[in-house]
Amino acid sequence: MEPVYTAVESTAKTLSLFQGLRMTRVGLDNIPTEGGAVLAVNHTGYLDFVQLALAVGAVDRKLRLMAKAELANNKVMAFLMRGCGVIPVDRTAGAGAYLAAVERLREGELVGVYPEATISRSFEIKELKSGAARGDRRPGADRARHRVGCSADRHQGAAETTWAASVSGDRRGRPADRAAGTGGGPHRNSAHGDGRDPAPGAGRIRPSGGRVLGAPATRRQCAHHWGGHRDGPPRSRGTAGPVTAARRRRGLGRQNGWVSPDRPSLVASDVDGTLIGEDERISARTRDAVASVVASGTPFVLATGRPPRWIHPVVEGLGYAPLAVCANGAVIYDSDSDRVLSAATLDVDTLTWLSEIALRVLPGAGLAAERVGVSAHDAATPQFVSSPGYQHAWLNPDNTEMSENEVVAAPAVKLLIRVPEMSSQAMVDALAPHIGRRADVTFSTDNGLIELSASGITKASGLALVAERLGVTASHIVAFGDMPNDIPMLNLAGRGVAVENAHPDAKAAADEVTATNWDDGVAKVLERWWS
Repeated sequence: MEPVYTAVESTAKTLSLFQGLRMTRVGLDNIPTEGGAVLAVNHTGYLDFVQLALAVGAVDRKLRLMAKAELANNKVMAFLMRGCGVIPVDRTAGAGAYLAAVERLREGELVGVYPEATISRSFEIKELKSGAARGDRRPGADRARHRVGCSADRHQGAAETTWAASVSGDRRGRPADRAAGTGGGPHRNSAHGDGRDPAPGAGRIRPSGGRVLGAPATRRQCAHHWGGHRDGPPRSRGTAGPVTAARRRRGLGRQNGWVSPDRPSLVASDVDGTLIGEDERISARTRDAVASVVASGTPFVLATGRPPRWIHPVVEGLGYAPLAVCANGAVIYDSDSDRVLSAATLDVDTLTWLSEIALRVLPGAGLAAERVGVSAHDAATPQFVSSPGYQHAWLNPDNTEMSENEVVAAPAVKLLIRVPEMSSQAMVDALAPHIGRRADVTFSTDNGLIELSASGITKASGLALVAERLGVTASHIVAFGDMPNDIPMLNLAGRGVAVENAHPDAKAAADEVTATNWDDGVAKVLERWWS
């Protein structure tokens, strides 16, 4: 039962009747009664989604619309969006909402997308973005295409709008012809809107002005140059899209020890338990392997749960200052210039709600929050704050102690919850059912510490954002990791590699298992391409 969704749906029906709208819907039998589907909606007005949602309701299903995140700046809208399961889209950062939408599809939900990305005031179909086609184009799919047409006509006759939708979990859609009653049988759909199949580069998530998909959290883009380009390096080959263990590995092979004829275009590695040894140092062999990668012109990126202020020792060990995906994907940090490029935060209302649930479900838990400023050691921001009952999992904590209420009184990139007497997995099992989709829960150590990020924010979403900026597709990424917080990244990459000392779930998600972190497991894989 979803009381908010039901109330909004009933209100929409009542208002439609009050306005004298006469509904015409055809092709509703093409909407699947179960399983995921992408519904691509023509965008000619602010309420286009209403008729689509009502059409979906006519077959006893619910719509999960992708809508711009700034709508949630209004508290009433934020409440309605959460209650209706809306997927917020930060149009300045294209990857995270795409990942969230595909996860909804995997869960069997209907996802509504505006492929035109913005309103077409001329009532002509604008250039279509490819996210809907990519999100709905997974292997093993029935490639038949159908469409659903809906129109809403006033008795006086002016406004008419139609929608088209792909109608199975793995079908693609394009907008229908601009006429009431178009619909029914199979037809050609594509990301182009003219019947052609999506181009090889259909993985692109467009830059500003053309973004249709983005991170489902408030991601602050900092006014800083990415390698001399204010909006990042030139985008040439599209962006990384989510790839599951069942579907991935087209570009970099499957078998252990297999070498692709092409080098990866991007290398990403976790730090603790993966890149560095038990002495928390980078070995000479690993340093040399990374140096060969960088010398070839291939980007090497850190992807870690660490905050930016803990990146400097890794930079010193590598002798190279890479881009870093920090805080489990919430922060993109340029270690060379010591600048935070973007940050996705949990807002105060969400932090408060999460802390109340955590303290109820996990009695005696300690709370801490990771915040971020404009640089790694921004003195204007107390970056790690903890409650008096928080017992640190790491040596040499650099925290500021304050009350529980103060811990959650400012936006944070991570909320940390600590119960030393429990395993981290047991904490996740206890807490996750109460949180739902309002936050992502993971852990990087099994010593009674779990980490919560904004919904849809993982190492995969952060790496996808970096890949987008660098113009690299997911199938050309090789990624290394060892813990559950690495699993989304291992699933995203064209080749996911776990070290031998990895958590069993991380090994299960990976394409191969290399040697342990203390036996230069990362270096041994990189040396296949860079020797």
